[in-house]
Amino acid sequence: MRTRKKYLLAVYIIIALIGIISFILSYYTNDPFWESIYQNFFSEFLGVVIIFFLINYFLTNDEWELSSQVQKLIEQNRRNNTPSPSHIFKEEFIPHNVPDSEYENIKTIYVSGYSLSRLTRQKTHLFSTLLKKGVDIKFVILDYKNKTVINQISERTSENLTEDLWKTRLKDAHSLIKAIQKTPDSKGATELRFIPYVPGFGLLILERYDGNHDCFTIIYPHKSGHVEPAFKVNSMNDPKWYSFLKQQFDIYWESSRNE
Repeated sequence: MRTRKKYLLAVYIIIALIGIISFILSYYTNDPFWESIYQNFFSEFLGVVIIFFLINYFLTNDEWELSSQVQKLIEQNRRNNTPSPSHIFKEEFIPHNVPDSEYENIKTIYVSGYSLSRLTRQKTHLFSTLLKKGVDIKFVILDYKNKTVINQISERTSENLTEDLWKTRLKDAHSLIKAIQKTPDSKGATELRFIPYVPGFGLLILERYDGNHDCFTIIYPHKSGHVEPAFKVNSMNDPKWYSFLKQQFDIYWESSRNE
């Protein structure tokens, strides 16, 4: 704003100086023709300075002040909209809490987690319906046949489940996924793999035909009784985050064993 005022003042001074020079020349010239020319220059330049000064004072200055205030508000809004870490503690972004309305226009679903028992139990009918529509689904869960994994998961979580109870939970989840795989008149493919280590994320990736993909992520804590951090990223709004998380699923998938 100050820079604009300086430029405007410089323009006024230049025009005023030209007018003054014209007046001085008209005073010292002896030729009536040039005297009238210089006097006209002086009066016109003086009029320009006065008119533009009034316009700037009553109109332009207010507009520039408003523009400056709007710019300040935009910058302040950007600072205030900086995401807070607390924004990722949202239960609605935990994969099994994602509403059915998010599963529109789906091409492929990628799911990974400890057992996915709650997700598969709550979404059994939805997954079966989507399979009939030609949606492909890929599941990755812990390998219940891997003793090291069972020991690690029983030590890591705060649920105080024994290794045998974890095996039972994983077997039940396996049976439920197998039931989903057997959906009659299914046009989509269902694949299941078993991961030989405890993953850092639980992922629900919804890949859509229009390229507008979503990834719902839960961060698995160590021995925590609190709500797990969960967040949502979009392939268009957060391409780097989405690419990273999709790559994590691909790593889980490639390092897991088939049934």
